[in-house]
Amino acid sequence: MNHLLAWGHAKALCTMLEKHPECKKAIGDKFADEKLVRNAFAKMHHEEFELQQMVRAESDVAVAAASILARAEFVRRVKLLEEQVGTTLPKGASNIVDKIAKQLAVSGGETLLRSVAKMHFRTAYRALGLPEPERKTFFRR
Repeated sequence: MNHLLAWGHAKALCTMLEKHPECKKAIGDKFADEKLVRNAFAKMHHEEFELQQMVRAESDVAVAAASILARAEFVRRVKLLEEQVGTTLPKGASNIVDKIAKQLAVSGGETLLRSVAKMHFRTAYRALGLPEPERKTFFRR
């Protein structure tokens, strides 16, 4: 998962740099070994660029502001999806989420469910009446 997060962070940085090449520094939340993001970023972008990763990066006002903007955009887009599908889209995992997912699957099939759900989650399998994949146990080293 950390490799996927690193790729996502690096991709976001590259997208930002395409729009703002004058930017020479970014601050981000440290979620794993710093090399993961640095290596992913290096594969996509080769100019000199300072990437500072820190625990609780939102203590920096720029990171806090970006977090607020990102959350606002997420909420806005969920609201648009709710208008498109005609129902609320609760977040997380619960009986209510399962019920809504099942309703969407019945009314619009996998195509509709795919437009609003993470299809690799067990909720999607249940909503479509498919057998759930075997649970895997992960151990930290």
